[in-house]
Amino acid sequence: MTDIPLQEPHPSTSARPSLAAWLAMAFRPFYLLGALLAVLAVPYWAVTLRGAPALPGVWWHAHEMVWGFGAAIVVGFLHTAVASWTGQPPLRGVRLGVLVLLWLVARLAWFLGERAFPAAAGAALAFLLLAAFWLARSVLAARNRRNYVVPLLLLLFAGFEAGFFCTVQGKLDGEPLAWLDAGALWLAGMIFFLGMRVIAFFTSRALGLPQVPNPAWVQAGTVVGGFALALATALGAPAPLIAVLAVVTSGIALRQSRRWLHRTVWTNPMVWILHLGFALTAAGVLAYGLAAFAPAWRSAAVHLLTVGGIGSMTLGMMTRTALGHTGDHPNRTPRGLHSAFLVLLAAALLRELATFPAMGNGMLHASAFAFALAYLLYLWRFVPRLVRPRPDGRPG
Repeated sequence: MTDIPLQEPHPSTSARPSLAAWLAMAFRPFYLLGALLAVLAVPYWAVTLRGAPALPGVWWHAHEMVWGFGAAIVVGFLHTAVASWTGQPPLRGVRLGVLVLLWLVARLAWFLGERAFPAAAGAALAFLLLAAFWLARSVLAARNRRNYVVPLLLLLFAGFEAGFFCTVQGKLDGEPLAWLDAGALWLAGMIFFLGMRVIAFFTSRALGLPQVPNPAWVQAGTVVGGFALALATALGAPAPLIAVLAVVTSGIALRQSRRWLHRTVWTNPMVWILHLGFALTAAGVLAYGLAAFAPAWRSAAVHLLTVGGIGSMTLGMMTRTALGHTGDHPNRTPRGLHSAFLVLLAAALLRELATFPAMGNGMLHASAFAFALAYLLYLWRFVPRLVRPRPDGRPG
């Protein structure tokens, strides 16, 4: 069963936007900023292919999607969830504002010229390290042993980012691409970690079905396998090991995904988006493992994982948790979000088609703008919620 309580709807009351409300819980600023980055950065990259002065070309695009967009959503989710997991006060106010400022500096400094690289990289790493430190304080204060590993996982994510920075700057031997792939696979591991906790429970609550159990070996196989694959990729493990880890991990995840599935899942968009996001993440991991022997297919595999799996799972979880923590019903799809889910899936399909040279840049542009549109629809529906106090007057 998930540790995050589901909230029932409460009568609405009028409330004005405020900085205090926006910094009341971590999901508020980071879901908004992460979605805004997706809306702006993905089309910018697809049209210009330029990157930023301090981090040019594909390095900027890949880094910002993994450690800009991905890290924002993960930190926002974890710092919101940890309050429920531990009973400790949530990160809010000035401390949360410091994290937001670090994230913003890391995004903007790339455009200030090559000399800004240390400032941008330093802010990016400080963001994750400070987020991990405050997570650790909460779980240790509550002696919440089940979640002791969570801050350590965030430190691993920061380590992959540091490895990327060092290889880009020539201070560490190796390929920056390996560290970027490790970051994307870390996000897959986090989806396996959280998905095993919440998908069966959310499905049971939303559809009135018996909850499908997750055997311990299934949880261990997907979660440990996912993070082990990320670490092996970062360290330049040989292709056969990468392939074995990917095939075994994704096989266990896809098996459990099939066990969760029920025909009524397709009646509720708030449920099927999570199921599809998890399954597409597993399929992306599988494709990545197979691409270890066919490097020409690496881009297709990575974008199946990132656009299809991470993109859809992220949008689904952002929608559900924001609804629950702003006093609305997490099983009711807000107007416009069903369309956003479908547009995002279309973006994933278009991005796969864009890997074929015969398709030209049209498919790449269409995918980028579809991805941006999906998150623009999210912002349209959720910005008013994220910057206002809860209508029921509760904290959050």
